[in-house]
Amino acid sequence: MVKSESLFIHKRREIFAYLRVLFKHKNIPSNKFVIFGQGRTGSTLLYSLLNSHPQIHCDEEILEDRVFFPVQYVKGRCCKAKKKMYMDSGSRYIS
Repeated sequence: MVKSESLFIHKRREIFAYLRVLFKHKNIPSNKFVIFGQGRTGSTLLYSLLNSHPQIHCDEEILEDRVFFPVQYVKGRCCKAKKKMYMDSGSRYIS
């Protein structure tokens, strides 16, 4: 994939996340958590184990690339999850 196509896909995903917050804000799970971990410490295994639970949705490093509005972007990703708990592993943004 060409880098410009990858950037286009990322920005499109970002825009849809913002739109989900505007129109589906009631679907945001009330339970959210973040796992911070250094490389080679088992965080990917923990992510996989948690993601296998039917009521938990885990996104993997969603803030690896810069986004304009990180908090709204994460909320938009939460809306998409449609589960009781939402997690972002490896987040690089701290509020």
